[in-house]
Amino acid sequence: MILKAFASVLKNDNARREENGLTMRQLAERLDVHHSWIGRVELGERRLDVMEFVRYCHALEADPTEGIIDPAHKYCDFFQMV
Repeated sequence: MILKAFASVLKNDNARREENGLTMRQLAERLDVHHSWIGRVELGERRLDVMEFVRYCHALEADPTEGIIDPAHKYCDFFQMV
């Protein structure tokens, strides 16, 4: 199951990857995975567990808490499903 928090960060992961000047292969090298894994994540065909999500965000130079903590630093409804 994909949580809203994950979805909000991964929603534009392709654009974020391109903004960082990374190809799928380069991002895959950072994560030590096959480039097809990146493609499946970007297409929403591959779900990430929490640790994969954090590693993925760090590889994209993104904040993994984005979408989890609101601007008032209160926790969002983390368990609300997409």
